[in-house]
Amino acid sequence: MLKQLTVAFHTINELRVSIVAPTVKKVSLECYYTIETEEISCWGLSMMTLHTGTAETEGQRLLTETGTEDDARLPLSNVYVLSLHLSGSPGWTAKPDAELEVAQKIEALLVTGFSVLELHFSTTEFHFGIPAKHAFGACVVRLLGMHRIRTATRKLRIVLLRSDVVKECPVNCRCDKPKNWRRKNISLINLEEVEIKGFEGEDHDFDFLKVIFRCAPMLKRMSMWMCDEVSTSNDRCLKSHDFFKAYPFVECNVYLSSGSKHHSQSCALE
Repeated sequence: MLKQLTVAFHTINELRVSIVAPTVKKVSLECYYTIETEEISCWGLSMMTLHTGTAETEGQRLLTETGTEDDARLPLSNVYVLSLHLSGSPGWTAKPDAELEVAQKIEALLVTGFSVLELHFSTTEFHFGIPAKHAFGACVVRLLGMHRIRTATRKLRIVLLRSDVVKECPVNCRCDKPKNWRRKNISLINLEEVEIKGFEGEDHDFDFLKVIFRCAPMLKRMSMWMCDEVSTSNDRCLKSHDFFKAYPFVECNVYLSSGSKHHSQSCALE
């Protein structure tokens, strides 16, 4: 008869939990990894959370952030949200089976039928005392290639948290490997909506968008919130405007860091 379940724990070693609750309605699962061992393209998994949500709560979140009812639409009625928190690695040696281990962690979740995937990237790696500015595209593409994520995700939300002072990545940084990630073809047949917060407008950022547009034939909506630096640069905002013109069949919205809308492109089919 269990209706609500909340679990939070830290773990160093492997931990397995099995719960049979056929009538559960609300789930909140938080797992903190004390030792970050799973590293994908220079990003280490530090926390995984899973919680339930509804179209109403997700829509209200968007309404609060954008201030407009039109932006509170969400085609999901009752959803599970999987959230992965990743941080720039402080020089670990990449494990060759890191993707497999992350995939196994996702497969082992109490609930695997999630529809929303959240990825939180924070820069913590230091080079001469200053955080490095890692790219996120290669890591996201490799995560989206995992079977459970690829087949379940209908909405992708990416949050980029950058330090105020950062250095460029060192030459041949692992964050942009493998180099062929830009040519990957992933069947994202269920992906309908993408949100990106903290978008910087670098070339590799637009390379990632190209992968999404190419691999998600059912994509209906793309929303981007520019970082503070880009919001004060009209050239970068115009670059995003020109970029979206190549995809007239997707509703695209670009917001400044203040939350005000800079550009909106309605779907041509509407």
